[in-house]
Amino acid sequence: MKNTCLSLITIITLSNFAFAEQNSVIMQAIAEENSYEEVDAGLYIGVAYTHLSHDADAINRTTVSEMDYSAMSLQVGYKFNPYIAVEGRYGMTLSDPWQVKGVEPVADSDITVWGLYLKPIFPIGPEFDLYLLLGYAGTDVVGEFPDNKSFSFDESSFSWGVGGVYDLTDNVSVFIDYTVFYDDTPVNYDSVVDSFNFGVSYQF
Repeated sequence: MKNTCLSLITIITLSNFAFAEQNSVIMQAIAEENSYEEVDAGLYIGVAYTHLSHDADAINRTTVSEMDYSAMSLQVGYKFNPYIAVEGRYGMTLSDPWQVKGVEPVADSDITVWGLYLKPIFPIGPEFDLYLLLGYAGTDVVGEFPDNKSFSFDESSFSWGVGGVYDLTDNVSVFIDYTVFYDDTPVNYDSVVDSFNFGVSYQF
């Protein structure tokens, strides 16, 4: 009888110990997850080389204008947690079009763009995320043909983008994305202003 009681006490003690250890492991995992979400948040800034394009298709005509630029983009944003952020962008061309198709030569042409975005983030691994950009953007194009005839384009619309980011360290990341700043039909032209961006960002 005494042996039976001792056996029951031993089993109960071991069971309680195993249950307590399991709870400890679960609580530690939860604490680590919460700590990760707290760390992966904050203000960030970035800079990118941008391949910027402005394509215009005249309605009821066959001529298509394609102007490509080298540009620089700046970004500033705030990451609330690993899954959502808000971001602002500003970009400007660094030179006149380096490739022109379908239009007479352009002597001088500049584009500036800006955008404000909600940024849903989809973690893929410890260092790699995919993301969307959903927001509103403005585009300003000014230029002059060799005969001194000028042209301008200043519009804003819904803007979107998609990209990926890879963490090099806890603070430094590299990113690549595609962004459409404008896609609409102003003044009898189907116009698209979009870009490919290759950059680096720093999270504080």
